[in-house]
Amino acid sequence: MEQYNMGGSWWRSFYKPHPVVFILLILIGVDLEYVIHYHLGITTVYTQFYYLIIVIAGLWYGKKAIWIALFFGGLHVIVAYILAESIFPDAVTRCLIMLITAFVIGSIVEQMNLYYDKITEQNRQLSDMNARMDVLNARLVSSQASQWQNIVELVKAQQLINTDLQIESSAALDGLEIFADPLLKIVFEDLIDNSRRHGEHVTQIRVSHQQKDNKVILFFEDNGIGISEQDKEKIFTRDVGKNTGLGLFLAREILAITGITIHETGELGKGARFEISVPQGAWRYVS
Repeated sequence: MEQYNMGGSWWRSFYKPHPVVFILLILIGVDLEYVIHYHLGITTVYTQFYYLIIVIAGLWYGKKAIWIALFFGGLHVIVAYILAESIFPDAVTRCLIMLITAFVIGSIVEQMNLYYDKITEQNRQLSDMNARMDVLNARLVSSQASQWQNIVELVKAQQLINTDLQIESSAALDGLEIFADPLLKIVFEDLIDNSRRHGEHVTQIRVSHQQKDNKVILFFEDNGIGISEQDKEKIFTRDVGKNTGLGLFLAREILAITGITIHETGELGKGARFEISVPQGAWRYVS
């Protein structure tokens, strides 16, 4: 985990665990217990050094610092018992305070680390999204003109990439071309990625079509868990789903360049089903 730069080499060296230094501190603590408590009979003040070790352990190792607190607290109680042949309440109290200190410091540090990791992941996702948006904007401004593209060839290209999935196209698709932006392949990539991320147990994907009212409707279907009614439109907005990003928002934008629309019409529990509606003039059959 990266830390905030507070300046100075001493602070920078304190950011990460140093086992050798930590072992040295433990040995000093044991020596204090032996000399000051056991030999000199002093029962207070020196134990404050233990809290320094416990706090450092909490910062470096989280709630594992409890074991260090238990070690020094138990050592203090044992020496007190050897000297007086009885357990003093103040010795037990110090031991309990050490344990509480270790637990509190360790818990706070672990929660801060979790929060930091979460923020870092969100920043990474935002960075990825912005980078992809930059690429998309650049392609839309200086990209090639929209062109005729063969659907079967696009499906076959995805078959070669996604060998763990059974991706097939109906025989009736042979010869069908649609007029779309060169980024059309990204639409297929995003649909397959959506099936992987949210379908949970997708193993098959099928692409088919039908002609209706001078339009051609492409069907992209998988055998996953499907999409609930309230999410059928939400999935096309930015940053929606288990993983944030552009996803199907980008797919819809690419298709819209040549007037093609996309909607989800599947049934929850029976798999996702996307309908891509291609208007007249944007589809044709070739030999």
